[in-house]
Amino acid sequence: MNFKLTDRTKELITNFSAINPSMLFLPGQALRTVSSSKAIYGTAKIKEKFTKKFGIYDLSRLLSLISLRKNPVLEFSDDSVTIKEEENNRKRYKYRYTDEIMILSPEYDIELPEDKIIMNFELTAEDLAELNRTIAISKHPNVAFVAKDGELSLQERIPMRLSAMSMKISFQILTRSSSSCLRQQSSRSCCRASIR
Repeated sequence: MNFKLTDRTKELITNFSAINPSMLFLPGQALRTVSSSKAIYGTAKIKEKFTKKFGIYDLSRLLSLISLRKNPVLEFSDDSVTIKEEENNRKRYKYRYTDEIMILSPEYDIELPEDKIIMNFELTAEDLAELNRTIAISKHPNVAFVAKDGELSLQERIPMRLSAMSMKISFQILTRSSSSCLRQQSSRSCCRASIR
């Protein structure tokens, strides 16, 4: 199986590597990941279609190898993926798969029950990239979605006096179940973000 990854898929894999540095790829057109604490779950549909199951232990290393080629093509075999140039096969990099028992992956697809979703909002790839850069600069990885006075924002979750800087990104709420839900602190409620 040979194909090229789209820029969007590479960005998604990069973002997912911040949740979990490893990933189990399954046959089909979906990427799925889960954090080590199992508190964060991510899934995305992609254009490419994988035909086999394989594990990558270090996603950032694989992406770094892919970035070394101008027009990279991925060639999947039984035990590894080979990265080569589209026009020139003279230089190749081989990355061996990892046994799936070495990778923490979602055991099943999580379907968010509609009655538990308190709001929908859109998170742009640009905002997500800026958020990742800001977290890297501030070195405070704890952030939370905060709903207050009808506004949803993403904020750092550390006492202000302990940090020389602070961050806040506001989002337009697309739908919400009721205004009272914005004040709800129930761990059984959730938000759904569409990343574009």
